[in-house]
Amino acid sequence: MAAPSHRSTTTVSPWDHREASRLSRRRRLSSNGVPVGQGDRGEQGEESRPAPIQPATADRGVSGYAHGVHRSTASLLCYGCLVAVAPTQSAQYLDDFEFVAATAQRTFPAFEKKSVDWPSVCRRLRPRFAAARHDAEHVLNLHRLLAELRDTHSSVRETNIDVRSPLFDGQASGGLWVVPGDEGALLVRALAPGHPLAAAIAPGDEVIEIDGQSAASYLDNLRARAKTWRGFSSQHFLDGLLGTQFFAFGAADSVRVVVRSADGGTAEREVHHGIELDARACDSPPGFQPEGRARALRLDGGIAYLRILGKMDDATAAEASAQIDDCADATGFILDCRGMGGGGDRPALEIAGRFFREVRDNGTFLPIKPTGAWQFAGPLVLLQDASLASSAETFTWSLTETGRAVSVGRPTAGATIIPKLYELPSGLAVIRIGAKDRPTPVRGVRPEGIGSAPDVFVKFDRAAFEGGRDPILETGRAVLQALLRGDSAEAVIAAHRGSD
Repeated sequence: MAAPSHRSTTTVSPWDHREASRLSRRRRLSSNGVPVGQGDRGEQGEESRPAPIQPATADRGVSGYAHGVHRSTASLLCYGCLVAVAPTQSAQYLDDFEFVAATAQRTFPAFEKKSVDWPSVCRRLRPRFAAARHDAEHVLNLHRLLAELRDTHSSVRETNIDVRSPLFDGQASGGLWVVPGDEGALLVRALAPGHPLAAAIAPGDEVIEIDGQSAASYLDNLRARAKTWRGFSSQHFLDGLLGTQFFAFGAADSVRVVVRSADGGTAEREVHHGIELDARACDSPPGFQPEGRARALRLDGGIAYLRILGKMDDATAAEASAQIDDCADATGFILDCRGMGGGGDRPALEIAGRFFREVRDNGTFLPIKPTGAWQFAGPLVLLQDASLASSAETFTWSLTETGRAVSVGRPTAGATIIPKLYELPSGLAVIRIGAKDRPTPVRGVRPEGIGSAPDVFVKFDRAAFEGGRDPILETGRAVLQALLRGDSAEAVIAAHRGSD
């Protein structure tokens, strides 16, 4: 789920305590401005309520709590050092810091997997909390601290302070969808319909320079900036988010981009801010309208195409089921999950149940039960990519690990650690910290940070996008045609792997 693009970079200037107090009385908002209660949820569809704040004890972890130190306004003991702190606000901010440091040390399951030296991180960032001048700066420090866990779910979940992390501020697409190719090049995947540069830049062209900076260096800087403010379970998940807000315009109206075309020629073009791009319209079949939470389209040969556009909630499950009801005579199904949101596991299994006529064992997870008035039992192809995170990944497992569908595309996000909610001692925010690195239910693999690989991998290179092609959908249709001819799933998968 990509954060909205904003043209100007957010800066937080100091204000006095009275102003911060006034802002704190505003209605409670999540850290990205979404009203509380409208975010995605955790394990099996329900995110737990904030855990009660625990008092200081002798076994609280890496920070001052580990030493059983009473939090006073005079001093604190952190990593063996006695440090003077200011009264009131400063002590409050340090309370929050120590709570996060100790809770993560005690509960986070993937320090080694993610190569995170948490004590070193805490030593490095603690001075920011001690020096924070107001509540808004404190909340931004919390974003920074939790980002170091490199986990998509570990984040500031809600805050009553009117501030938002500048995650993708100043970035926009300029009407171009840009992706890293598998051979190292940065490629134009698609252009917005009617783009003024359509005659000068084509899908498949290579971006080699932006505003005088090499494409590789530019991408590295975008990644580094984003990782400052938010943890990302995998780099390919982050790259997927950057693809449709790739250019750091800031306050500028345009950026200068050098592209290399298929014939090897290079040219500099000016890409302007303000041209909108909907990726879902660029990687869907002709005639498809990406509206609502789920939308079906009939393709040639009696094939039904269903795209899940919403998050995993009851409304999406109901809309998807209604769309499936209109496809009772389909010979085969393409289920396009690209861009599908996370949310709850229960609604995900509700949708999956439309493709099972009998209860199916789902390993260590909930069994999959038939849902709806009827269930489609014909050949099924599932399209996936790096945008699938959290409960969206649960949905793909229910169809792929059980052997019900052949998956086509790219690895999923690998954002599968289950988080737990905590209210901070200050009451200024509710945070999430990853608590359980769950394995997939049938195969028992742990895809956090890696993602679940498709049965049929689709390579991203210049040729894949030339002519405005959607290589994942194109390959998915070819796989489904083979299944409709009577080829076994195993034979189809082997044939496509052999052609890579």
